[in-house]
Amino acid sequence: MQLFRIVTVLILCGLLVQPASASETISPTLHVQDMRVMVSYVSNTEFAELLWKHGASIDQRDVRQGYRHGFSILRTNRETGARTCEIYLPNERRPGKVDDDGTLTLGHELLHCMLGNYHR
Repeated sequence: MQLFRIVTVLILCGLLVQPASASETISPTLHVQDMRVMVSYVSNTEFAELLWKHGASIDQRDVRQGYRHGFSILRTNRETGARTCEIYLPNERRPGKVDDDGTLTLGHELLHCMLGNYHR
């Protein structure tokens, strides 16, 4: 129950801080409700290395120019079906205040695990 409340708060934070100009509609490609969430804050060097390792479709020029603020990977255990959402964010993306950029980025990446590639 506690995890459900935390996830709900993170989702609401991510949705509430959308600027007025963010008119892109969320179009889910999947619906995941039961998963373990792991958040890792890493150095910029580690972040770029992780993107290179896991992001085959990510244009590395985006990383160098600072367009990528975080990424997430949803893993499913083939034997048990248990799901884990791994969220990777640069150290400077740690939430420091309610509704800051770090909170928005964390919520954004959590939604990717829950809803898939919802904004493309």
